[in-house]
Amino acid sequence: MKPPAEAKPSYRKALK
Repeated sequence: MKPPAEAKPSYRKALK
């Protein structure tokens, strides 16, 4: 599941 390019680094952290 790859987050959109618009997503910020913090978004990926919240995903985990």
